[in-house]
Amino acid sequence: MNDRKYTLRLKVFNGFMLFIVDSILILLSCFIAYYLRFYTEIFSMVLFSGTINSNYVLYSLIITVSSIILFAIFGLYDINRAYRNLYYYLKIPAIILVVVLITYFSARIIDGFYFSRLWIGFVCVIGIITVSIGRFLYGKLIKLFFRRAGIPYEGLIIDFLDYIRAFNENSRVKKKVIYGIVLVANDIFFLGAAFYLSYYIRFNIDAFEEDQVIYFIEKNYLFYSVIFIISAILIFSIFRLYNWDNIYRGSGYYSRIVKGIIINIIVIILAGYIFDLFTFSRKWILLLFIFSMLFIYASRIIIDFVGFRLIKKAGASPATIIVGIGENSKRIEDSFSKYSLEDDEILGYVDNKQRIDADKDYSKYFNILGGLNDLKKIIYKYKVQRVIISGPEYKYFEILDILEKLKGIDISVLVFPGFFEFSVKRMNMREIAGIPLMQVTNIGFFGINLFIKNVIDYVLGSILFIFFI
Repeated sequence: MNDRKYTLRLKVFNGFMLFIVDSILILLSCFIAYYLRFYTEIFSMVLFSGTINSNYVLYSLIITVSSIILFAIFGLYDINRAYRNLYYYLKIPAIILVVVLITYFSARIIDGFYFSRLWIGFVCVIGIITVSIGRFLYGKLIKLFFRRAGIPYEGLIIDFLDYIRAFNENSRVKKKVIYGIVLVANDIFFLGAAFYLSYYIRFNIDAFEEDQVIYFIEKNYLFYSVIFIISAILIFSIFRLYNWDNIYRGSGYYSRIVKGIIINIIVIILAGYIFDLFTFSRKWILLLFIFSMLFIYASRIIIDFVGFRLIKKAGASPATIIVGIGENSKRIEDSFSKYSLEDDEILGYVDNKQRIDADKDYSKYFNILGGLNDLKKIIYKYKVQRVIISGPEYKYFEILDILEKLKGIDISVLVFPGFFEFSVKRMNMREIAGIPLMQVTNIGFFGINLFIKNVIDYVLGSILFIFFI
């Protein structure tokens, strides 16, 4: 679709409306940030009067105008350049962050051009959120307008569903990077929220405060907040909580979050000793642990739920094929159709041409895409993103040969071992003498576990017995 399909009038109208939306939302963000900084007790020792400082009006105008200029330079008002770019929604926070940083460093260089650092921080966070939401809502409206006016919009990335479809067509490396960035941004935001909420409850709620209410955040606690967030991101990275391939049900995903937060709390305590700033409240540490756990857990669950729903609605589930025809591969397809959260659909099957020709019934019950020799061609033709090898259908050396055929192709390769009867929670991968082995946890209680179970049974039984008597 080229530029000539859109009239000059339509381009000007679209750009003008986006300019109005962005200007209002950025100015509104500056005002909300000003109110939070100077009219809420937690961030200010002295409440200001009902007037707005004229300097901050000037700063807000500078931020707004700078953002609009950069939006224009990077094509966010051009109906073709903006809506064809996969990184459309990622440009918005990047530009606002750059503007805020330029404004902040200008204040440190120019005499008399100074303002609250908390205010500029709030402007950055609130501006990113409001402008992104505003652009999303505008995208929904403009798409509805296009549909009713009969204006073609196929191929344009306007709302989130279009974005999901375009995102799905990217390479796995790019998708993993983008998904990791989203999770990092999510964790930074909610860890910061957990920090400030725990601080506010500890020092501003009557049930916790001991001597007097403290309406501002101490310098030491600001230092701890930076250490807390940075160390959390590093620890989560070590626990592979930003790696797409290691985030799935049954992989110990949520237990790794718990471990990461516990280790992070220990890091904060050690940082207090190392930097000779060990003056924080133990109640605050406990609250920080609780809120961090709740916020990260809840946000990750919401991201998974919303992500799966969007993928399903956009019809952007990863194209999947099964290598190997047989009873096990059919059970895999049945499980995908019944239990897949992303509404995954198996495109078809690939197997040895000799096996396919030997049994004519295969074509009746299986959608055969071709033989193993054509595996690469099939992957490129159908834009396959995931290949599942049904292990029980092949001998060991045959699986190695299939993996060799898939070498160098940017897809996800999974091998099904044939253990439908085993829960993932009962299996762990181990390496002994250089050999990868799958350890199955025994069912039942032994040794100290049996002793603890008996103690709990008898104690609870005695308590319930006395209660009912």
